[in-house]
Amino acid sequence: MVCALLDRAEVAGGVSAGLHVPGTQQELANAVGSVREVVANVLQALKREGLVEIRRGGLVIVAPEKLMAEGLGPLS
Repeated sequence: MVCALLDRAEVAGGVSAGLHVPGTQQELANAVGSVREVVANVLQALKREGLVEIRRGGLVIVAPEKLMAEGLGPLS
């Protein structure tokens, strides 16, 4: 799922701190073949790790380098 977030960030202007990545949790779930509840849980975990801020209609990247490292991990 992190890879899908990174793909959306690239389309929105590149992975950088402060970038607003538009899209709903449902849209992200559809993109990765999951359900909204799973996406919400993953986004909350990313928020707890200080990687993103969750906003209405999207999210804001806080720590782009850490988020990209998470996307390269074994469970992305």
